[in-house]
Amino acid sequence: RVPARRRELDLHGVGQPVRDQTGVRPVRGVETSHPHLRRTRVAQDDVVPAEGFLPAVATLENYVRLFSKTTFLTNLGHSLIVALGTMALGLAVSITAAYAFSRFRFRGRTWLRMAFFTPTVLPMIAVANIWLFFFTPEYGLLEQVLGTFGFGTHNWLGSKSTALGCLMIVTVWKEAGFFMIFYLAALQSMSPNLGEAAALMGAGRWYFFRR
Repeated sequence: RVPARRRELDLHGVGQPVRDQTGVRPVRGVETSHPHLRRTRVAQDDVVPAEGFLPAVATLENYVRLFSKTTFLTNLGHSLIVALGTMALGLAVSITAAYAFSRFRFRGRTWLRMAFFTPTVLPMIAVANIWLFFFTPEYGLLEQVLGTFGFGTHNWLGSKSTALGCLMIVTVWKEAGFFMIFYLAALQSMSPNLGEAAALMGAGRWYFFRR
């Protein structure tokens, strides 16, 4: 059933001008400057994909149905776990790497720093293929290494117990180098006199690092 009063739905992108039945185009600046508001408006409608039309009356019924579904709540929980876990793990890895690169001097430090940053500039499709080589069941590098210690095969990306962890590892591996550059620049901009003064006053390394 298609309501009597309908307006055309742009199914190919948000933010593009829409024509209603009168042929009047809304102000383009409003449409292109507020895509999120338009998404919210479209989400309130009962879309008829076969017809490509929306009713004129907006309701919150779609949101009620959405939050009443167990599948959506489960997926939302998984998204929060990945987001928070990635933030915490990425922050720890990037700060630790930045501190190590600024604190210790060793041969090949520049090359190691470049290698740590390289995943940031890789496209996601390349990152996915690299880690697929590690996580592939039976043939992946991780499976081969664990197999030498007597562990059985495991579907790392297809198991509920390991899929989220694998996703967080891949995300941190790709993004940690980007944040490491900022922390490293901040640490290198600090005057060495601050560290010497803190040591003379009896401040420990952890206290100095936190401050």
